[in-house]
Amino acid sequence: ICDDVNTKYIHNELWQNDQKVFETDDPFISYEIIKTSDPIDQSKVGYGQEITYNLSVINNGKNEVNNILVIDKIPENTSFSYIDRSYNGMMHDDNYVSFVIDSLLANSKITLSYKVKVTKKIEDNTQATINNIAYYDNLSEHVVNIDDLYNSIIENGKKTNEVIHYITGPKLSVVKTSDPISN
Repeated sequence: ICDDVNTKYIHNELWQNDQKVFETDDPFISYEIIKTSDPIDQSKVGYGQEITYNLSVINNGKNEVNNILVIDKIPENTSFSYIDRSYNGMMHDDNYVSFVIDSLLANSKITLSYKVKVTKKIEDNTQATINNIAYYDNLSEHVVNIDDLYNSIIENGKKTNEVIHYITGPKLSVVKTSDPISN
């Protein structure tokens, strides 16, 4: 069960804002993670602007889920600026953030968040892209050393939906005027 107005589950599919964002072959899946951002997905951003990534962890099952590890790479063209330290939020080698959720009760939802700052300057009318996907899995035991599990989660874990931002440069225009007005 999800309390977001624009999010709904239909059989084994997750729909958000009338678009399918996730589908699984397992109709009994107990939890999922949905990524959103501020500014919203598909927005234009500029140099120095902050982007907040929110990871909504939703347990729509009947049982508690334990030891969920979430890993999110810091996207290219950005730098880390902040992490919510609840749920063991940590920054690793300026390369990725992680969260460890020890326990998520049945039919509950939590939100994890971190921020990055756009580091790419765009000249002229060119554009660059910031793509971001998080990876996650629940483990059979409590997480001790996240760095040892990084590659395994990236290669074998589940993925969130992708969030994309477009870096644009300044838009300059010149308007010529005169005083007094010439004929």
